[in-house]
Amino acid sequence: MLGLAWAGSPYAYESMGSCLAVAPEAYAAVRGFPKKNAAEDFYVLNKLAKVGPVSRLSGSPLTLEGRVSDRVPFGTGRAVGDLVASHRRLDGFRLYHPLVFAHLAGWLQVLEAIARAGGALDQPLNVLPPDNPFFRAELLEDSLRKLGAFEAIRDASAKSRDAETLRRHLHTWFDAFKTRKLIHALRDGGLPSLPWREALAEAPFTNLSGSTQDDPAALGRALASEERKLAAAPAGLA
Repeated sequence: MLGLAWAGSPYAYESMGSCLAVAPEAYAAVRGFPKKNAAEDFYVLNKLAKVGPVSRLSGSPLTLEGRVSDRVPFGTGRAVGDLVASHRRLDGFRLYHPLVFAHLAGWLQVLEAIARAGGALDQPLNVLPPDNPFFRAELLEDSLRKLGAFEAIRDASAKSRDAETLRRHLHTWFDAFKTRKLIHALRDGGLPSLPWREALAEAPFTNLSGSTQDDPAALGRALASEERKLAAAPAGLA
């Protein structure tokens, strides 16, 4: 979530079903939880973020007790089971490469430039700075083509009369699900996930000391503190 917020994503929020409180009007507007075998919380939040802001509470963090579960094909319970089954436990836990979020941030800047220009950008990726040694434009472009991003831009531009409408259409298409697909495409295309200590140490959106990383409880508190700083900025398109 910190990486998404740092990148400027309107879908930067925790997707934990145990922690949701939804207004009745918003719940009705998205027709409730989808009938899915897993990730119902992710999908309902993806729809809710398009009809109103998703706010994060700024108080003390909730502490959830992890549980092993094989009831669904993927999700938190399955991930906890995999972690427990691993002989290396936390040592084998990996996080997305921080540069994945840098590329996501670049793409979100492109979408904003397209909205401001009314869609009139023949080479939209040219708005990105060419002299960044940490940025792989060809990897981002290839990943976006796999998502059909450029066709989606043309479709959104054709049915939008102003910048705000185009911006909404673009971010409605490039939603939490598409964001996840782009992150995975970048990961699989050349920015592989890193051991969690290395990923946190290199991430520009965390400010952690070495001693903090050696203590999982202290690490959890530090990350919760970082997240509380973002609570004043609700996520979502509305």
